[in-house]
Amino acid sequence: IVKQRLLKVDGKARTDATYPAGFMDVISIEKTNENFRLLYDTKARFALKKITAEEAKFKLCRVKKLLVGQKGIP
Repeated sequence: IVKQRLLKVDGKARTDATYPAGFMDVISIEKTNENFRLLYDTKARFALKKITAEEAKFKLCRVKKLLVGQKGIP
């Protein structure tokens, strides 16, 4: 499935099976037209939540800027 470019993470086709998907990423499967958001469940494990195609168009959480303080502490 991955090598056939049917799996997309945040709208980009990923061919590497070890690509790290993280919190709030949108995972789309083109062949079945399904979209999922990667969330945490109550026991801090990753869980997939099915979402609509309209919801899959935007990202809920994005890091825009990372600042580093004194002595390299973020």
